[in-house]
Amino acid sequence: LRPERTLESLYLAPLADRVARNGGHVYPKACRFYLLIDIKSDPPTTYRILQTLFSKYSKMLSVVQKGKAEQRGVTVILTGDRPKHEVENSNPRYAGYDGRLSDLNSHAPADLMPMISDNWSAHFHWKGNGPVPAGERAKLRAIVRQAHAAGRVVRFWAAPESETVWRELRSDGIDLINTDQLSRLAKFLRSSQSR
Repeated sequence: LRPERTLESLYLAPLADRVARNGGHVYPKACRFYLLIDIKSDPPTTYRILQTLFSKYSKMLSVVQKGKAEQRGVTVILTGDRPKHEVENSNPRYAGYDGRLSDLNSHAPADLMPMISDNWSAHFHWKGNGPVPAGERAKLRAIVRQAHAAGRVVRFWAAPESETVWRELRSDGIDLINTDQLSRLAKFLRSSQSR
């Protein structure tokens, strides 16, 4: 840890520069961009600090103000130890939080819970060896359908780090692939195997 390595210096300020250069988007071609912030301790206090920081970058952050949602260049999603109550009662609100599979039937608006994310191994046994069992594939596709119908994206953490699994996730409509192997995933996504 070094004092100069902050959320602002490593993420928010560089993203603001990109959004300014690209006409309101992180990339030259307009697409949604999610910034996940994993809260590890004291969610209410952490969120108060984040809200102050977010207000500095309000021009680029998706916002809900007085009940009206406005999509902007960066959508912040809080994960980990989520301060749900504080987020729900913020106005303006510059962040949402991720739900779990148990939240698939939630009536929370998509701007409050824009993502369903959960631990792969808590719900699936397939690790990428051999074909995916038909029941697990059907379950995965049903999760994606239900989340998408509510305007939410889907990701799993702790999924096996394998091209076989990544290919299955993409073919079943998973929106975001979690990985610690960024260069390997980038190579896979650029290859013809991923299509």
